[in-house]
Amino acid sequence: MMSIRPFRSAGRLAVAALAVAGLSASTLVPGSGDTGDATTVTTASAAPAPVAAPSVPVPVPQESSSPAGDEAGPDETVLGPAAVEAIGDDLGEVAALNELTDEELTERLQDPTYGVGPDGRLFVAEFLDEEHTADQAEVGGAGGDEPVALAAVVPLDQTFGLSSLPGSRRTIYLDFDGHTLTNTIWNQVQGIPNGRTVPPFSLDGSDAFSAAELEYIQNVWLAVSEDYAPFDVNVTTRAPSTDQLRRSTSDDQTYGARAIITTPRVQADFPSSCPITSTCAGLAYVDVFDTAGPSHARYEGAFVNAAAVGSPLALTTIVSHEVGHNGGLNHAGFTDGVVTRDYYSGTGNWGPIMGTPYSRPLSQWTNHSYPGHTNEAAADLTVLASHGIAPRPDDAGSTIGSSTPSGWTTSRRGLISTPTDQDVWNIGRCDGTITVSATPSAYSTNLDLALTLVTGTSAAPVEGARVDPPSGQSGSGSSMRATGVAATVQRSAGDTQYYVRVAGSPTGPDTGYGNLGPYTLSATCAGFSQQPAGLPRFTDVPPGQSFFGQIEWLAGSGVSTGYDQGNGTTTFQPSAAVLREQMAAFLYRFAGATASSTSCGLLDVPSSSTFAKEICWLKGTSITTGYAVPGGTQFRGAQPVLREQMAAFLYRFAGEPPSSTSCELLDVPPSSTFAKEICWLKSTGITTGYAVPGGTQFRGSQPVLREQMAAFLSRYDDQGLPVAPAP
Repeated sequence: MMSIRPFRSAGRLAVAALAVAGLSASTLVPGSGDTGDATTVTTASAAPAPVAAPSVPVPVPQESSSPAGDEAGPDETVLGPAAVEAIGDDLGEVAALNELTDEELTERLQDPTYGVGPDGRLFVAEFLDEEHTADQAEVGGAGGDEPVALAAVVPLDQTFGLSSLPGSRRTIYLDFDGHTLTNTIWNQVQGIPNGRTVPPFSLDGSDAFSAAELEYIQNVWLAVSEDYAPFDVNVTTRAPSTDQLRRSTSDDQTYGARAIITTPRVQADFPSSCPITSTCAGLAYVDVFDTAGPSHARYEGAFVNAAAVGSPLALTTIVSHEVGHNGGLNHAGFTDGVVTRDYYSGTGNWGPIMGTPYSRPLSQWTNHSYPGHTNEAAADLTVLASHGIAPRPDDAGSTIGSSTPSGWTTSRRGLISTPTDQDVWNIGRCDGTITVSATPSAYSTNLDLALTLVTGTSAAPVEGARVDPPSGQSGSGSSMRATGVAATVQRSAGDTQYYVRVAGSPTGPDTGYGNLGPYTLSATCAGFSQQPAGLPRFTDVPPGQSFFGQIEWLAGSGVSTGYDQGNGTTTFQPSAAVLREQMAAFLYRFAGATASSTSCGLLDVPSSSTFAKEICWLKGTSITTGYAVPGGTQFRGAQPVLREQMAAFLYRFAGEPPSSTSCELLDVPPSSTFAKEICWLKSTGITTGYAVPGGTQFRGSQPVLREQMAAFLSRYDDQGLPVAPAP
């Protein structure tokens, strides 16, 4: 339990960056290194000692430390309508620089949070007014809030290794650990001294991260990942390389944005257009996400003032909103015909991310069609896609003919990535009562779901009634949740082939435009059932799950057969530890071995044991030496394989190639028993290790999971490394 510090007192204008949305940790909770693309949600059982912020070298862009003299724009930064007068005769040039007409720029600057500096580029300084101060109080922001209980998404020592979509060429880096700024727009125009390192996020004033702060960071990552789940972009807390963030030329398709989430101590830690003595919550430049060349490094970063808000949901709102500005988005405003507001807080349980949805549990991207909208600009997804933040490819078919096999008694992960996306799943046949449920992310969801049960054929589908419960909200503060966003349909009939259509609800202030995000689909049949053709090999490894491809490869190569469940299905048990006897079988099959001897002098491996042949082959090739005990040697096949043992097995399997004993793994000193083998494993890319503050760990004393083993052998095969010879 922890008490989140209240945000500062109310100021003048409406805040900008906001989005109270959410994500279920069960699907988009990636880990790091060898844990792969995703990991099971866990809660740390004990608070660790404070973790120091990781030290990340910051390359210095080679530009002047002062603004160029020939740039258009006023002599100093100016906010709101006064900026139009300050720009004067340069209005056309500044408008063109921002890819706007003179009229569009003038209209934009009527919003008093928009500003322009000597460089001529538009930025937004986000201030909190009294209305939105009250809204934040509802999500754990203002004084008097109750302690906010947070659960860790992954073990706390993996906090700085979280990624929502590893492998994407777009990145949103949540930078909580402080950042050094040199020769950037923040130094040249926004008053941050050249070479200054702004402080890290902090709840207690210390630069070291406590357990409470690491849990807080994980929850922010989880909710921001939910906001950007429909897009082909990786939201990460792991420091990316320079090349992953900065766009060198217009041909460079790997780039991203940095959200600098800081708790400023003095004004020099934060942009001068966003005074920390006011209620300014953040500042971002508009339309810089896909800028190419030196300008990308110059304008990199969206600032978020963690001291201005309290709860992770409130901070998430600011982060997603500011990055949205980087991606070209403008504010979602509102008018009732009498009063006009630059930010719309929403209605009911709904609010726009580019407004101020602090007290709304269902915050979404919008097409600006809600009643009272003031922004006639293009819909949010269209603008973001035009600046490099495009929707992810469809993950399931949209008709009976193209339906994706799902099956019974299993869960399938799905994603609604666009307003028109509809996922049609082939459930299979049922003679009895069928129950199908779709559930969005549990934490800060953006998705309100609707279900339709379909029977018949592709040529003559018969659709049942759409199930779309009315949505609302429950709770307040950190316990605020959207209700009615899941959907369940049930039907009893004779032997029937079933399909289900999953889509975002078409209801809401903007007709469901922003009902996007991940969901879990489950189906059960109380009676005779028959699985559809084309299901994945293993019912517990659906498409989209971490290591799906590697596990399918492992099975397709004949290396693993899985576990027969006796009901026509097979499981892989990806989270189970690999036993030493299973490791022997994996390597035996991987090598294509044919040795048949079942006797090799191991005290605990009688010729009748299940894996005697494979274990004796392993011993005969000297891949294993076993354990010396009084009277002989044991193999101990029922024990889990440790990661350091796995390194030794694969090293010997490869023929013991030359290797260093030094490889910059924090927990593998050159003197350690398996340093040579582990460093070889790292040098080949078979293992990446675990990212931790200050570097990378291998964790050799931990058991190898079956999904990790699939990844190790798949990477070994990809590298074309040698296979062990027959004994």
